[in-house]
Amino acid sequence: MANVHIIEGAKGRFISFYSPFLKNKKGHARQINKGIGKIKDQKVIDKIVSDIESILSNTDYLESYEGYLMAKSKFEEFAVDAVFVNSIFDSKHHSEAIYNILESRIPLKESELTYKDPAVVFIGLPGGGKSTTIKQIIGASKSSFPAIMQSNTTVGLLEIYVKQDVESLDAVAVCFSKVVLEELLNSNLLNAVRMVLSHLNDSVNIDDLTFNEEIVNALYVTVTQSSDRKTKLQFVLSKESFDSIDFYCRLSRIAIEIWESFKLKVKKGEYENLPKVDETFSLNTGISFFNNFEEYAAGDTNHELFEELNNLIFDVMKTNTKKILTELIQLSLDDSKDIDFSIEIVDNQIVRIDNSKSFDLEQALIDIDFPKYIVLHLKYRNNNAPDEKLKSFYFRLMEYISSASETKVGHTLFPLIERIRISGNFKPNWYESINKNYILIDSEGFGHDIANKVISNELRGILNECSKISFIQNGSQSINTDAKEIINELITSGAIYKTTFCFNRLEQFDNKSSTLLENKFNYIKMGIKNLLTALIKDEENQEDKIVTGNELIYEGMIVKNTLLFEHLEETFEGKKGFIPEKSLSKFNSFKEKYLRYLNIDKEIADDFKNAMSDLYVSFDSGFNTVANLEELIRGFTFNKNNPASYYGNFNFKLNYDADNFVHTSATINKVFRDEFTQLIKEGIWQTIKAFNERIAYDYDSREWREFKPESHLTGILQRRIVAFLLHPENLFSEKDIKDRGMFVEFISQMTQNYLVRALRQLAKDHITSGVLKEKWLLAANQGGNGSTFIRKNIILEALDDYFTIDYSSGKRDFLYKDLRRHVFENTYMKTVKVIYE
Repeated sequence: MANVHIIEGAKGRFISFYSPFLKNKKGHARQINKGIGKIKDQKVIDKIVSDIESILSNTDYLESYEGYLMAKSKFEEFAVDAVFVNSIFDSKHHSEAIYNILESRIPLKESELTYKDPAVVFIGLPGGGKSTTIKQIIGASKSSFPAIMQSNTTVGLLEIYVKQDVESLDAVAVCFSKVVLEELLNSNLLNAVRMVLSHLNDSVNIDDLTFNEEIVNALYVTVTQSSDRKTKLQFVLSKESFDSIDFYCRLSRIAIEIWESFKLKVKKGEYENLPKVDETFSLNTGISFFNNFEEYAAGDTNHELFEELNNLIFDVMKTNTKKILTELIQLSLDDSKDIDFSIEIVDNQIVRIDNSKSFDLEQALIDIDFPKYIVLHLKYRNNNAPDEKLKSFYFRLMEYISSASETKVGHTLFPLIERIRISGNFKPNWYESINKNYILIDSEGFGHDIANKVISNELRGILNECSKISFIQNGSQSINTDAKEIINELITSGAIYKTTFCFNRLEQFDNKSSTLLENKFNYIKMGIKNLLTALIKDEENQEDKIVTGNELIYEGMIVKNTLLFEHLEETFEGKKGFIPEKSLSKFNSFKEKYLRYLNIDKEIADDFKNAMSDLYVSFDSGFNTVANLEELIRGFTFNKNNPASYYGNFNFKLNYDADNFVHTSATINKVFRDEFTQLIKEGIWQTIKAFNERIAYDYDSREWREFKPESHLTGILQRRIVAFLLHPENLFSEKDIKDRGMFVEFISQMTQNYLVRALRQLAKDHITSGVLKEKWLLAANQGGNGSTFIRKNIILEALDDYFTIDYSSGKRDFLYKDLRRHVFENTYMKTVKVIYE
């Protein structure tokens, strides 16, 4: 039995026990002293002690979300909260909880850094064709799963475990936490308040207020969508549902109440340095005035005004969520006579439903609020391997989980889903020789964040741990500047050596002279050359030059690993061609009749076979798309990951300038300080507050929207260090490097196989260091009117103090010592006997 006891302290009585989740500095279980507070009844205290002992003594409660729910249903709330604080089930550790849920149902990892089978990450810009390529590889070309929007973007992380010789098709979908949805909704509501105020003046009678259809549509979009494309609530919130809760009138009343309250406070002098407020809304356009109003409107006290509206919106989403789940389950029950189907919906309780027995569906879902995650399982009852029929049915069901087809508005949980993992034998019918397992990862990180030049460290970790990377680009369009940023990340992280560059949609070339394969390939090669030229131009005014002088090496790496595709959105029929969308239903009809008459009347069967052939379109651009896809899949297992010992025979005689490295480290400090300081200055209250709380209170995901200090610092470290290592000015021994290509490969391999992990950890260690942690906490504890400015100033002062170097006043470079150790004392550099002096 666990050791739980009462202790008497100077500040009262405490229940003392050792946490199963928290560790002290020595790695041992941390002692928890939970204040009993005002609880005086000894029987209640004894019950709490007994409950804590019971929870700690049974690992079933501690090792899974289901166990946590079981504990919540059986024991005192005080006892459960005391034990599970700072556990993965705490909202602060949502990301870790997601990972554990996924790994418990569909495990992909052998260890923290190693996948069970080769993993391939698909990256590229929105609309480039990542999801289209993946759907063709898994035989789902005609499904609207995963989420593909008219704006062409995947919004969550999708992981697909393609396994051979398995009988079932499985899925786990993890939903956004309600806390995150509330933060997103509050942000959108504040923008809607600003929009309402821009259309009002003080002579408006709220009871007579009406908005024209254009304004109503704009307000609806503002509330249901966010500028970063990550909020798309219109799929679970229709315009009609807004009318049902009198949304627009309620929003207008809130806007006016907030405005009138603010004006009153300004008149009383509660906001300094502002002009006297008259009785019109026109002053809202003044920058100083506007910033102060926005802070007031978004302040903690005014969240109460949003609370009623928030609750009404969430009630509508709850109703629609149950409706969508009901449709999904009903379809599975109606159409799965020879199929075993089961679904698990986990909220504050676990609902398990299968088609082995009858049940009251409405009653089964009655207590579901917002699902935390959903588990789906499908297989033939006779244990046959999945065929096209089963996979087609599976993808139909998955569309209720994540599809952004316009036909699925109101019939998919897409905007509520944060991450999906599926598993099964998804072999496409055109690829017969497949005999291996592999993992496909469709990541959204580059598509949305690349415009801000901020790549998340989570995505960097995935790129580092995977076997291969597939960069997907629309080959019929010129490569734009955002694609340039992706290539820049691949080069600076060293990941370019394991990247295959896939150019698709070549059938969309308009110029007839471009129909030849040679012309298309030359167009793409020119695009690659222009892209590298643009990177060189960016480096003209920078100290950190990477591509400059090495452009031919990087061009060769890209061209050598380029594959071309066309007609990926079509249904491939065999290896040599496809059936156009407009002919697909007719082709399927002929095929059905051909199979029916094949053993009855060969002449009639041949007529239908000829009719099918007339609809068939061959790949005729000088290459075969299916063959190139097969080559892509075969390459999934290839990982040119050269260990340090591989370079033991190459004596590069690397002799680096220590003084230049000191300068590089100082520059890293300055660049990060200046760039992140500017972000804080320009940031709006809600994003700063959300980011500040996450980093101050040790969330496992400490970044929010554009505020990603660890990722931001990692990116600067990565670029500056790789530039230092490659630049001739830092090498006393440049003339001794006979093979520049081998040298660039060595730096890339070392960076990808060692440095990127070390630099991510270094960034985390410094951003969360004790010196800064104290300031993050101080800023997070600010509240009330004016708190945004106080919070900003605390953060700005902390950044300036930590990342400003002034040796004359004793302000040292906190990064330098760790950087030097990681860069010059790692196994790769020791192998080639690097000199640093």
